[in-house]
Amino acid sequence: MTNTIGLVTQMQGQIYRQFGKKILMTSMPFRQLEAIFDIDYNVQRELDIGKLNEIRQYILDHPDDEGFYYSPFIFSARGAIVENDNGEWVIDPTKKIYVQDGQHRLSAHASAVNRLKSKNETLAERGKFNDLEYIQSKEQIDKLLNFPIMMQIYLNLNTEEERQLFTDINTSRKDAHQGLVMRYDQRDPYTVMTRKVAKKLENRIEIEWQLSRLTTKNTALTSLRIIKRCLLALFEGTLTVKNGEPYPRRCRIEEMPDVAETFFNTLVDVFPSKAWDRKKYTSGLTGIQVALAYTVFKYAEQNDCDYYGAIKNLMVLKKCCTWRHDDPLYSNFYDSTARKIKRHSETIAIQKLSKIFLECINK
Repeated sequence: MTNTIGLVTQMQGQIYRQFGKKILMTSMPFRQLEAIFDIDYNVQRELDIGKLNEIRQYILDHPDDEGFYYSPFIFSARGAIVENDNGEWVIDPTKKIYVQDGQHRLSAHASAVNRLKSKNETLAERGKFNDLEYIQSKEQIDKLLNFPIMMQIYLNLNTEEERQLFTDINTSRKDAHQGLVMRYDQRDPYTVMTRKVAKKLENRIEIEWQLSRLTTKNTALTSLRIIKRCLLALFEGTLTVKNGEPYPRRCRIEEMPDVAETFFNTLVDVFPSKAWDRKKYTSGLTGIQVALAYTVFKYAEQNDCDYYGAIKNLMVLKKCCTWRHDDPLYSNFYDSTARKIKRHSETIAIQKLSKIFLECINK
């Protein structure tokens, strides 16, 4: 909680000790924090503009998202915060506190506010004060300025200790496990869609929701990560990573979940029973499923038909492929020593497999 009297800002919070250092746990609205924090690039790395833009876009795309939040930010007080006689913490108006962890989030938040203000200034110049777009942007600006920022403020670090803290934070941090990303990420539209599609399919297909990689012991036919790769191949012909909004070639965005559900249900009809048995069959492998999605994309493109028509043609493969590792269709991928196909999930392999499937369908 903060209270500004004249030019002095008073804060209430809890004091903790970590490694012998005092930490003030508190929060304040972004509008107040923006005026008192700074970034020292002798301690921090340079801003990654791509990362900043990505976070800013997420903020702008989720103005009313109730689940929108930040993990606590870490600051160093550098003598800017002292305790008064009433046990409250006072910020010296002539000094700044310096961010140790969270500079991209803070910079993106400020950039989002500035972007909205610039947009509203343009609308105001056109006299559109009563337009819905102007009103909504103004409401979003107020929300962002009043957004509560949770903070851990180290009160007595020297510069060398700040550098050590920054190094410790960034060398010990690891990217979230892909299984967790697929289950909880709200930023990527394809990840969100993947979960929706999986929910629609789970009564018919066993789907792995936690692990990002399936082994021969896993009885799930597919996983969230594989489904996402299939969606990218199916709708955009993309076999690598993609960020940003979906851009389906032959359907509207709102139709994508139904098309995807049809695709996976058709795979179940095409695949053998116990298709999940990766020792015996290839049907549970990433490269095969993505190649089939890419096959639909290419067939629809080459024959100028919709997705449903292209998906229906996958049924032809039921007659010309046993889905076993040693099937003649996989001769270029089969390892006779290991008795299974290898390197099937690489981009070039997926393209070659798709070409084989297309030739079967066209014949």
